[in-house]
This record gives sequence, structure tokens and C-alpha cells, in this order.
Amino acid sequence: MGSVENKVRHVDVLVVGGGPVGLVLAYQLARFGHSSSIAIIEKHPKSSQDQYGRAITLYPRSTEMLDQLDLADELAQECFACRDTVSYDKDGNEVQGRGWYFMENMKDTQWDFALVLRQKYQEEIFRRRLREKGVMLETPVELVSVTVDENIPSGGYRVTALLKNGVTGGEETVLCKYLIGADGGRSFVRRALEIPFEGSTTEDKWVRIDGIVETDVPKSRVYGAFESPTHGNVLWAALDHGATRIGFAFTAERQKGHPEFNEAAAVAEAIESVKPFKLKFTQVDWFTVYSVGQRVAKEFFTKDCIFLAGDACHTHSSGAAQGMNTGMHDAVNLAWKLSMVLRGLAPSSLLSTYESERLPNVQKLINYDKDISRLMTMQLPADWSGDPNADPNEILGTVMEEASTFTSGLSIAFGSNNVNVPGTFKSNVDQAPVKSGQRAPDVQLQKPATFEATRLHKEMPNIARFHAIVFAGEPEHTSVYLKEFSAAWEKSKMFSGVSPISWLTIPAKSSPSAYELLGVAPFGKVFYDKDQTAHSRYGINVKEGAIFVTRPDGWVGTAAALGGDAVEELELSSLKELPLHPLTLNPILHDTKREQQQQPIMQYCFVEGNFADLSRDLAEYLHISTEIEPLLEANTKDEVLKKLVTASAALNTYPEKEFTAAYNLLVYLVMQSPNVNMFLPRMCEHLSKPITSAPLNGSGLALNVLTTIFNLLQPDNDVRWNVFSAILRLVKNSGNFEILRPQLKKLDQWIEEWELDEEDQRKLYGQLADVAEDAGEQGESYQFILKALRTFPASEVSTKEAQDLSLRALKAALISSTHFDFHDLTSLPTIQALSDSHAEYSELLEIFSEKELEDYTDFRDENEDWIETEALDNSALHRKMRLLTLASVAASTNSKELEYKRIAKALQVPVEDVEMWVIDVIRAQLIEGKLSQQKQVFLIHRTTYRVFGEKQWREVATRLDTWRSSLRAVKEVISRERQQAEAQKERELHEAERKIAGASGMGAGRRAPGGRDNMIEMGTD
Repeated sequence: MGSVENKVRHVDVLVVGGGPVGLVLAYQLARFGHSSSIAIIEKHPKSSQDQYGRAITLYPRSTEMLDQLDLADELAQECFACRDTVSYDKDGNEVQGRGWYFMENMKDTQWDFALVLRQKYQEEIFRRRLREKGVMLETPVELVSVTVDENIPSGGYRVTALLKNGVTGGEETVLCKYLIGADGGRSFVRRALEIPFEGSTTEDKWVRIDGIVETDVPKSRVYGAFESPTHGNVLWAALDHGATRIGFAFTAERQKGHPEFNEAAAVAEAIESVKPFKLKFTQVDWFTVYSVGQRVAKEFFTKDCIFLAGDACHTHSSGAAQGMNTGMHDAVNLAWKLSMVLRGLAPSSLLSTYESERLPNVQKLINYDKDISRLMTMQLPADWSGDPNADPNEILGTVMEEASTFTSGLSIAFGSNNVNVPGTFKSNVDQAPVKSGQRAPDVQLQKPATFEATRLHKEMPNIARFHAIVFAGEPEHTSVYLKEFSAAWEKSKMFSGVSPISWLTIPAKSSPSAYELLGVAPFGKVFYDKDQTAHSRYGINVKEGAIFVTRPDGWVGTAAALGGDAVEELELSSLKELPLHPLTLNPILHDTKREQQQQPIMQYCFVEGNFADLSRDLAEYLHISTEIEPLLEANTKDEVLKKLVTASAALNTYPEKEFTAAYNLLVYLVMQSPNVNMFLPRMCEHLSKPITSAPLNGSGLALNVLTTIFNLLQPDNDVRWNVFSAILRLVKNSGNFEILRPQLKKLDQWIEEWELDEEDQRKLYGQLADVAEDAGEQGESYQFILKALRTFPASEVSTKEAQDLSLRALKAALISSTHFDFHDLTSLPTIQALSDSHAEYSELLEIFSEKELEDYTDFRDENEDWIETEALDNSALHRKMRLLTLASVAASTNSKELEYKRIAKALQVPVEDVEMWVIDVIRAQLIEGKLSQQKQVFLIHRTTYRVFGEKQWREVATRLDTWRSSLRAVKEVISRERQQAEAQKERELHEAERKIAGASGMGAGRRAPGGRDNMIEMGTD
């Protein structure tokens, strides 16, 4: 057998572990723009893992964090939302205030309930959302070795990971800057790095079993506790999809009755555990038995490049249902910090706060868990000093109540550090309700004009940006503070477009005009707090106002008193580590800018003076005084500017502050020339090159200058196109596509103003496609490629440029996890021309456009070498073809019922995998319907034709005929029923008339023609 080639690839981050923690970590990094530079692997094939079981509960703070990541709504669609609890004593009597009672008092949040959804379903959602961001979970792929080269500087590719494919046996080497071990309690990463896992495992064993049950428990769809004398404090949890989880202590005494622990034993013990209530399992989904213990890794972050998260760095019992919640806190705490460091928006020292913030909270959880796990097995805490005969169930209720806000996550807080800095803000109450390092409470707000209700968290999504919230109070009282702050804000170096800060302004009342209400231009978006509940919740005096800065993960970084000193205070607080540059009001890149009605004006330095004096100042700084003096004497200003612009290339080596000041002056001088277009292309060229004096912030410095130039040029100036191209090159290098996205709405207008020909349009679209692709925005990139393809005239559709671009579009569509309709490609002449030059690609497109899995497998078998040569991911293509095939099969089914067996045959999968594929195709929005597990059929509500031709017209005609026949039959039934009803009515009328006539002696009367208006014709006496 020949050896398998060991491939090498480079990524910024390798996530090891495809459970919820790893998936949410990878999803965040993809969301923050790192899709193309991360990878996530999972050792176990998901199809063979337990389909149910494991973690089930998300507490409010976890759900809040997922909500700010745009994940919570989908979880809520499938979950069991648990707001009710119950506790029963050993005799089946309801006991108040024990067990899970604290859940009924989880307030101060929109998500005031336990979101119960089994891990299987959560992972499905996380995987799909990750795929939508362009990142696939690689499985089964195992990490078999990991080493760190500490001679390579921090931030370099110092981690070497060797991966092994569980199917092919092939090995691959991955070089990465950072590696995250989210690979569970038996973490290979932790063991490979020899990180101690401190703690112990007890002799206690617990059982968990999920399934569909029949029971006489009075309150069964709740979170419940049964105080069993034989099985400890028994967990009863209502689950998603009508299921129930039961968990109990499996004592040594109970173990004696079961030589082998199997499903029958789990069911039998579950029935015993809830007595005196009756219990019957009609379906068992999952069960397990495990040993209880608590362990914590000595380090969560080691060697400046390796992280541990979730169970890899802390394990504990499931007594308080904290496992997945704690892992979610790890994932959300780490991702934004890592993203900002990778993007050069924060120093690497920020990463150390992951361990310093998470470790104390994990240790606090472990301490709670030790007591809770003992109490649930009817043992008093190890350090118990009270009544030795105390009832563990009663003490358990007290402990869980004391830990309630920590358990819910709403009181989890962090100590002071570089991003948690106590500020000058003083609350109007003795005990400030919100402090640095605490969760920023969610509060109700109203949008301007419509007064539509919204929430603060909804307006502060986690996109790896800080949020600065100006609580403006009542402007009639705070106007002086607002004006002072506004003046300082204008002069600050804090608010450039590249600085990761978004602004919100919240006045404590509403108005038809936010501008008129505030008396100054608003800071970012405005939301009203007309009932002042937001100010109250944050402890803010409405006559004074305040400024709160929240971190991307939703914790408060600092809070300052509103006023002129606030800007300097904020610069020295949570935001001091960020790359904050002198303000240039550049709407093209600053999505949180204040509203400006006038033309933006740059803050120039050294602008007091005439052209000659200012030119001399800059020339002296650039060491070219002797060269420009004769030119100044000759009053040849353009020649002076040529010298200055040429020499400005040296500014790329100057310190940051000097770079900005010098370029401000140069732009000011150049913009005074009537021949400004003569100089700007050279300036763009210089600014596009690396600024060696600022390796982290250089792109931001250059972007500030370029966007100011762009805004100062007239809209119809052709050079605006050159400046914009330079901006694109810098955005591409920085990877921050988000700052560009809002302005792309103006692209068509700009193209028209610049009068770009087809070739220049194509060049522009190509640049935009590259920028979007590098930022991980595959969908945006694809759309720009299509626009570029539409610029080719008929005479050029077969050129190399057209064909290369066509192949790029086709490959992007094929590998995309969300692109299923290929008509946007098949209609393009450049794509059609591939049939002559690239027959295999043309055939593959035809298969994905209208054919099925069998056709693809035939193609794959015939073109295996070609697929490998073209570096096409066969597994991804195969999966996508299965989804498309299922859509086709569903569309061709007249009965609206599709048997599992037929699906399995069409997709070439086992019947037990059918439901997974149906769920995926529904989520891909190719089909609408629902599964009937009892009938083993898929009930189709709506389907999509992949191609609509003669065959489909015939199908539609057949269905119309069927529909027409059905309507005809219905019409006949209705007509028959109506005739029968009218006949019955006529008979009843005759009978009524007969009785009336008999009762009144009018027997001689007779029916007259003419209907009911002349019902009786009277005879004469």
C-alpha cells in the first residue's frame, strides 16, 4: 500500500471539538470575519454519536449571549421554555420553595426562563449557522499531535497540529497561530500540553435517561425534584419534542440489583425513583450512568497560543445543569478577544484576560457544585458545621436559592483589568445597580419616530465591537453636559471608522426630532427611554446623565459621568488598548458616525498660514527644504506639490501621530490645487503600501486619510474611482468588510458618476469580490463576481479572463453550503461558453442544476482524478447533491407523502439517517413539511422545482387536471347537498303551512304561485 501524502495548510485558528462550545466559538470567529482563516474538527462522526442526551438547559444569561449572536431565536423555535417548577416529598406531596424553585424568579431579562433543548438539536442549529458562514465541521478528523515552537514570535504560526482523517486514514499538518481545545473532559489538547487537571472524582454514580413517558405525576411538564429516600433528589425535566429527562443517584445499594447496567436497568430504576407516582416509558431515546466529580485545569491559556474551553478545562456534576452554560460563557468571553487581536485591533495581552476572568467564576461554580452534588445524593456538604441531622433536601433548596443569580448567569461578574475599569460615574442610589465588570442589563427602549419597542441588547449585537451608550437624561437638565461632551467628542482621537466602537444615545424622554431634543448632533443611533426605566435600571440621575461602555460580550467595561472630561476618561479606560485615531468624519467607513448635514471637513493640523509657509513646514519635516525653496520663489505651486507628494512615501516609516498630522497637512495643501487629480494617484499608491511604523494600526491610519480624500472630492471627479480602489486594497488587507458594507448601496450611483466603462466596472467588481472573499463574506463575493461576468460583451465571453472568472463563480456556487439555485449561472453567456473550454465543469453545473445524486456519483466515478486535481471537496459536493436530490424527489411526488424508504434509496443512505437529511433540506429552505415518525413518511407542504421545463409543465398540467377533477367532484357534492337542503326546507315549509292552516280554520286556503310573498291565497266565506 502506498503512503498517504501529508498535506500542509495554514489557518489563524484551529478549533478542536465539534460540540456546542467548539461550534459557537467557530461560529463567532466566522461571524467576525475570519471564515477563510479558521478550521474546526471533530474526532467522532456525528452520525454515530448519541442522538440525544447530554446537556439540555440554557439559563438566561447564556441565552442572552446567544441572542446577541443571532442564535437564540432558532433555539427558541424548538425548545421547551420552562418557567414552572415543582418539588415532591417522598410521599408525593408538593413541597414549596425547594429544588428548582429559583427558576420561577429569574427576572430582569427578556429570556426569563430555562431554555430546554437537547444538545443534539442545539448542535444541528450551530452547525448549520456555521455552514452558512462558509465553515464546515471537519469530521471524523482527529488531532493526533500538537507542538508549539516558542521560538516563533507570538501571533505567528507557532502551533503545529497533525490531523488524521477517520475515514481515509490520511494525515494533514495544520500550522496555526492559535489552537482552542474544546474537546471535552478527556481533552487530548489538555493532555498533550501536560496541563494539570486538578480535582477529584467521587464514588457516587448518577443516571440520566430521556424518553417519552406516561405518568400520573400531577405536574409533569415542568422542571421538578422528587425527594426520593432511595434515589436522592431526583431530577424531572420536561424536554423538547414532548420528551422527559429523569436523573437520579445510583447508589452502591441500588447497583447490587443490576449486574449489568443497560436500558432495562435504567428504566427500572427510573420507575423506582419517582414512586409513589407511576411511570411508563413508551420510548427511550438515551440513557447513561457516570461518576460524579469536579476538576479544573490549572491553566486555560498557555504558551500564548493554546486555549482550553468548556469541559476541556472544567468538569462537574450535572446537578445544577451548568455544564453547557459554563462552556458558552467560555466561548463568548474568548471569541471577541481573539478576533480583535487577529485583526490588529487590540494587543495580544488582551488574551490573558480570558483565563483571569473565567477561572474565578469556574472555581465559584465548582464550590457550589460540590455542595449541590452531595446534597442531591442525600449527603450533607463536606464542610457542613450545622445540625448533623438536617434534611439535605431542605438545605439543597437554600443552597440553590443562594446560588440562583449565579446559576442563571445574570450575576456573573469580572474583576478590574484593562477592559474592566471603574469610572467616575456615581449612581443616584447608594448601591450602584450596575458596575464595571458586571452584565449590562437589557432594558426596554423605543425607536425614534415610530416609537416601536425594542431592547438594548437587540441594538447591541455581538459583532466584536464595543458599544458606547450615552444616557442623555432629560436634555433640559443635561444640555450643558451634552454640549461639553459633544465638543470634546469632535476633537477626540477616539472615533475613527476603524475603531471598533459603536455609539448609541438614549435620552430619558421622546420627541419628534432627536436632534432638536438633544440640542447637539446625536452620538450614533438614538433610542428613547420615555418612561425612564432604562436610566433607573442603570442607576442614572436623569438630570445628570452618564456614559456606559459595554464590551462586545455584553459586560460593562466602564462608566463615566457625562461631560467634557468623559472623552479623555474613556480613552484611558476600557478603550485605551484599542487603535483609536484622530477623527475624520468619513461616512464611507464609519458606520456609527454622527449625522452630518454638511460636507464632512477634515481636522487639519498646521492650517494657520499660507501655502508657502505650510509647504516649508512640511518640506522641512520631510527633509526636502532645499528642493522646494526655488519652486516657492518661482510660485510654481504644482511643482512644489509634486516634490511633497513624492517625498511623502517616507511617511510610512514615521510614528503614528506624526504620520497623521503630516498627511492632514499634505491633503490640505493638495486640495487647494486646481489640478488636484495630478497628485492623488501617487498619494493613493503610497497609502496602499505597508506603514512599517504601525504594523497593527497602519491600515487604519491609511484608511482615515483615503476616506477623507474621497469625501472631499466632487462626486463626479474621476479620481474618486482611484481613491476608492485604494480603499478597497486596504480593506482587503485589514479584513474588515463590515465598515464598507453600508456604503455599497451607493455603488451603482458612483459607477454612473465616474462614467466607468465595462472594463473598469469589471475591475471594480473584481476588487470588491476579492475584498469580500478575504473577509469571509462568500455570498457577497459571489454576487460581485456575477456582476463582473455581466460586463463581458458577446465577443469576449470565451476570453481567458472571462473563462477564469466564470470558473471562479461556478466553484463558489458549487462549494457554497447555502447556494442551491444555479439559474443565475446557467443564463450567463460566459458560463455557457465553458461547454467548449471546460467540459467537465459544464457537465457538473448541469448535474447540480437539474439532475440527481445518481448522476453525480457516475460523474464522480468517471472524473475522480479531475475532481482531485481541481481541489473540489467531494464530500461537500456529495452532501449538497443529496439535498438537491431530495428536493427533486419531493417535487415529483403527487401524493404529498414521501416514504422514508424512498428517500433513503434516492439519497443512498440508511433509513435511520433520513430524518437528519430531511431536517437539513428544510433548513436549506428547499422544502417545507414535517416528519411523521409514526408513519415513517415525510409530509410535504411546499416544494421547489430545480428546473422548469417541458416535464415540469406536464406535471403542473397533470396536477391542474387532478385539481380540476377534485373541484368538479366537490362542486357536485355541494350542488347535491344544496338541492337536498332546499328540498328539505320546502318540506318543512309545507308542514308548517299545513299546521298553521289547520290551527286557524283556513283549510280552504291553497298555495298560490309566485313564491313566498304570496304564500296563501284566501278563499271567500
